[in-house]
Amino acid sequence: MKSIAVISAGSRGDVYPYAALGRALQERGWAVRLITFAPFRELVNGHGLEFFSLCDPTAALKSSSAWRCWQSSQVSLPRKLWALRHVMEQCRQPFVRMLDECMEACSGCHAIVSSSSGFAGPHIAEKLGLPFFWALLQPETPTQWFPYYLSPWSRSLGKLVNRSTYFAARRSFQFLFGDIFAQWRRSLQLAPRSVNTISSRTTTPVLYGFSRHVISKPADWNEHTHVTGYWFLDSAADWTPPEKLSQFLEDGPAPLAVCLSSINGKPDLLHTVQHAVHQTGQRAVVITSGSIARYLESSGVLTIDFAPYGWLFPKVTAIVHHGGAGTSAAALRAERPSILVPGFFDQSFWANTLYRLGVAPVPLSPHNITVHNLANAIHMVMTQSKFRQQAQRLGQGICAEDGSFSAAEILLQYLS
Repeated sequence: MKSIAVISAGSRGDVYPYAALGRALQERGWAVRLITFAPFRELVNGHGLEFFSLCDPTAALKSSSAWRCWQSSQVSLPRKLWALRHVMEQCRQPFVRMLDECMEACSGCHAIVSSSSGFAGPHIAEKLGLPFFWALLQPETPTQWFPYYLSPWSRSLGKLVNRSTYFAARRSFQFLFGDIFAQWRRSLQLAPRSVNTISSRTTTPVLYGFSRHVISKPADWNEHTHVTGYWFLDSAADWTPPEKLSQFLEDGPAPLAVCLSSINGKPDLLHTVQHAVHQTGQRAVVITSGSIARYLESSGVLTIDFAPYGWLFPKVTAIVHHGGAGTSAAALRAERPSILVPGFFDQSFWANTLYRLGVAPVPLSPHNITVHNLANAIHMVMTQSKFRQQAQRLGQGICAEDGSFSAAEILLQYLS
């Protein structure tokens, strides 16, 4: 049986879509090896996929105050890039080790599919002479219609400036990772080349795991670039909720769901959420780490460590979240409006996208959030029917798609 290596070195929200894509490929007769971090072994194996563990080069840094400070920093973009380069220097050897592990993991496979965090994918495909495919959750192909998703601008800046943000992103990635990849490519006896970014003229197939109802394919993307629909992993069917969650949902009206990874370890933000929920007369299920649950012990607010979004979101009335790709997709699929508090990476991009789509009020800054403005946002979503109606319209279109099926079919067409 031929096998495909799928590289996704990220968070749970990054791994779920690639497990869904892997399942779709497996159903079409391919063996799938999902290459990701150790905590996701059970998730991957539980869906019948082969698991290969990677070291997390930033594991030690992520638990440090310096990393959290960098994530929440409000300094200018150039200063933030310099700070990130310093962070990368601290984890240079673990990063190179991860690249080597990716090479080992792809041994014996017949094709490679990679997320944007699968940095090694194109280089390994080049070394081994294998077909390579980008499979991405954020729009990275240059276009004149909107700026690069990590740029600090949330709206179109005009066609010329929009395209220039992708050039700036390419230079930034070269600044951050160029010398690491140059060293690694020398070890593989490969010719020097710049860090891989996606060109608007690429002939390498690019699959985007989001819905055309959320971001339609720009006219200047070529025929090798595909918007397939979201890749959902239906893992909720076999999940049994804890008794306290079932009882809480039965004991009153549908609550809010609060899924803010940025609140972990921040009691002040937790108290803001708690008081805003009480001020609006709502109830809430807060997904957070058990170690800080004590900060939210009060009537009408339940804290839990985990619940599959596909199970929980249809049972709530609205979702307060950070705007990550996976959480945004799950909220849209559940036909629920959002209240957004974006912080890091792609969260501002998706938060502003949901706002422009009319399923959320103006996003709130995690640096300036107060009980008053969070309570106002909750009140708007609960009292203005336009948010719920638009969420229902969008959700119905998204549920009519089968993104993982479409993506798998496109991949196999190229491979055949």
